[in-house]
Amino acid sequence: MIISMNVIKSIELVGSSPESFDDAVKHAIAEAKKTLRNIRRVEVVDFEVLMENDEISLYQAHIKLFFMVERI
Repeated sequence: MIISMNVIKSIELVGSSPESFDDAVKHAIAEAKKTLRNIRRVEVVDFEVLMENDEISLYQAHIKLFFMVERI
């Protein structure tokens, strides 16, 4: 009996947006999708903002993205 087992790899990314944390997460995922396939899960690790002149200038989302390793 042959048992097929998947291998999942994870990478960490930081997405940015001047609008919101939600957009920062979506931007990171959209950029990852340009070069990765079979994304299975995204974990939001942390949020932070960059400030300029006492105002929020950029929202950032640190994510961990999990995808299946493809066999050749």
